[in-house]
Amino acid sequence: MPEGRVILTTETRDDRFVLTWVEEGGPTISHEPRHAGFGSSLASLSVENQLGGKLERRWEPQGLILTADLPSTALSRRRAAAKTSETL
Repeated sequence: MPEGRVILTTETRDDRFVLTWVEEGGPTISHEPRHAGFGSSLASLSVENQLGGKLERRWEPQGLILTADLPSTALSRRRAAAKTSETL
């Protein structure tokens, strides 16, 4: 079996930060999983609920293609510091 790999790309689109995860070379995917695992649940919680972004998953035969689209401000230290002080 060939070895799989993950290709990560990032880009800035206007005021958005977009990360794309593309799997290839792994086992063929025949269908979308029926249940979300811990990692999927954690990714959704982080991207959508904590960072105010959107998370899209496409289950292609060659592997998962995941796109995380976040407001650029979600990754700033100033915003993180403000969130931390709000919880204190």
